[in-house]
Amino acid sequence: MDIHKPHAAKTWKEFFIELGTVVLGILIALSLEQAVENWREHRQSREAHEAMRAELAGNIASTGPRAVISACAKARIAEIGVLLDKAEARQPFTAPNWIGEASSARLRYIAEAESGRSSLFAPVEQRQYSSVYSFFHSIDLEQDRERQAWVKLQPLEGRTSVPPEMIANLRQALAEARFEDERIDFLLDFAKRYAAPLNLPQMKIRAGFWPEIWPLCLPMATPRAEAQRRSAYRDMSNVGSFATDEAR
Repeated sequence: MDIHKPHAAKTWKEFFIELGTVVLGILIALSLEQAVENWREHRQSREAHEAMRAELAGNIASTGPRAVISACAKARIAEIGVLLDKAEARQPFTAPNWIGEASSARLRYIAEAESGRSSLFAPVEQRQYSSVYSFFHSIDLEQDRERQAWVKLQPLEGRTSVPPEMIANLRQALAEARFEDERIDFLLDFAKRYAAPLNLPQMKIRAGFWPEIWPLCLPMATPRAEAQRRSAYRDMSNVGSFATDEAR
């Protein structure tokens, strides 16, 4: 077998031909590498979009019952206000068996970090996704405060009289519950408005997941054991997974 050893170019023409071949090879290699990188970034961008869109759609679906919960919260706040008026006037009233508690879904932000990857998202897209996530973060914070306000109102259960200093504390908690209810409604409305241009997929909560009735929707005369049973989440299987499916 003959082996051809490399030899130096004997003319300028041969030199430039060999140089051009090397340069062309390098350019082809760089082009292929860039093509692979572009394909990888395109795939990452698509996956990030899908993850965030599904996550935000799921958050909106999770807040779906808010209108019902808010209506019951407003009615319960009015009931407690009447009860406190009677207590302050030293008028008799029936002891409530059940005050109830705030109901809210824990929102998700797992995919949120993807919106900050400038190589994958245009500035406009970053602002769009970040704005919606920002509203949901605020909603989550207000929901925690709302739960705390309703916990402060639960000492009313079983009482037929309320001392003056307790009335003042309960009125403060009632004001907090009213403010948080209105604040959450306000933030949720803006979250949906900012999400509208994203054309998110329609999602629905897994059938049978929600309670039979929300805690604040039960009458205050409901025995506590019955209220806890009826307001408990019914389907706790796979509770750690995201409880939404795409609407068919």
